[in-house]
Amino acid sequence: MSWWLMSKTKNKDKKELAGLKKHFNRADKDNDGEISKDDWFEALKAAKFNITMEEVDKVFEEHDKDLDGKLSWDEFCGEETKNEKAFKLMDIDKNGKVSKEEFRQFCQALSTKQVAAAFKKFDISGDDELDYEEFCQLMNNRDKRKVKKRHEEREQKKEEERVKKEKEENKESKKRPKTKDKDTEYKIKNELYGI
Repeated sequence: MSWWLMSKTKNKDKKELAGLKKHFNRADKDNDGEISKDDWFEALKAAKFNITMEEVDKVFEEHDKDLDGKLSWDEFCGEETKNEKAFKLMDIDKNGKVSKEEFRQFCQALSTKQVAAAFKKFDISGDDELDYEEFCQLMNNRDKRKVKKRHEEREQKKEEERVKKEKEENKESKKRPKTKDKDTEYKIKNELYGI
């Protein structure tokens, strides 16, 4: 069933795609723009489809083009992913691999040392070129670091807001008269506000 939904997206009009996007977004529980195998499996089960995790695994094997274990909306629709686009752009000689020189041409902000370190870490074959799988590992590693950094920044901002709110509440509580019981509180309010 999940394959049918995904394979039909190429021929759908904008209205149908918008409806499908709504279902995709519901399955995307952490709102990161991608669905995991578990997200998709749970969404199909919730919709009362008879599906096994093995079937979901097969769909992901066929459609997870950037090899990160998740499906983006582009992958879900069968569109070209950012990794595919970047790889095609960097593979200047169209040999199916990105050399250090080709990589440097597009990543001019990186030093020769940084490029060498990246290739040392991700060039599993040791041929001084990145094939598509190695390239995806490099890109996915970079994306994970960005996501982690954004998450840490959000958490820090939340904590700062919580502390700020707590300070404001403490200021307000210091302004209010402290009472020992309801009768005393009533008397104070009566005196202050003429209640």
